[in-house]
Amino acid sequence: MIRKPDGCIRFCIDYRKLNAITVKYCYPMPLSDDILDVLGNAKFISTMDIASGYWNVPMHLDCISKTAFTSKFGLYEWLVMPFGLCNAVPAFEHQMENEGFPTHLERIRQVLERFRKTGFKLKMKKCHWGRDPVAFLGHLVTPTGNPEKVKTVMNAKKSHDLHTLRAFLSLTSYFRRYIPGFAASAAPLGRLKQKDVAFHWDRDCDTAFLQLQRKLVKPSILVYPDFTKRFKLYVDSSHLAVRVCLMQEMNGRDRAVAYASKIRTGSMGRQD
Repeated sequence: MIRKPDGCIRFCIDYRKLNAITVKYCYPMPLSDDILDVLGNAKFISTMDIASGYWNVPMHLDCISKTAFTSKFGLYEWLVMPFGLCNAVPAFEHQMENEGFPTHLERIRQVLERFRKTGFKLKMKKCHWGRDPVAFLGHLVTPTGNPEKVKTVMNAKKSHDLHTLRAFLSLTSYFRRYIPGFAASAAPLGRLKQKDVAFHWDRDCDTAFLQLQRKLVKPSILVYPDFTKRFKLYVDSSHLAVRVCLMQEMNGRDRAVAYASKIRTGSMGRQD
């Protein structure tokens, strides 16, 4: 049993042995950055949450017996797709496949009609209609930032081992497109992950940790890309890292669309 963020219980089964002999179903998954870019200049955004999403997908008759599990109440088999199967995510994504408010409403109608045809049921308390700021893929689609993510970053403790360090870097790296020079700022922490390097939290690590916290609490405000206009790419390089900024002119001035950076290592690091 796994507790979900809203306090409900998610029933999950260990299907690792079944997954190991399952033929993998390959279906392209959308990248979160690409989805956010597609939002473009949308003024109205709605989000919908499918109630027990996987349970809306019926299992093939030939596969039902393979999902069998035992409990103190006896043996059970899944008639709908359970959590834990390696092909659940691509199978569910396969099932899934506006500038003005009237257009926005028409698109909602199309989505709801598709849900109705497939028999998917929505969880109404997690659906939001015609909003300006909405939480989406861990981002708050509004210039003011996501207060829940800010709270998570502010409550993060200084790492005391590789496990907690990787968790912090994973959290901050997810939002690296908002942070100028992320790679250079995170370099002291990244070095602790290298092989044959003893885990020793020093003053440089302390500085890097606090710097990343500050940058994430007050991240740069990015604009959505307009693919009908030209882009500008600014590049800066030092002995430590390479960083770039993708910009676009909007309302008479250049605005940042995304940041990227990379530590110089190996032969790249020896170049002048």
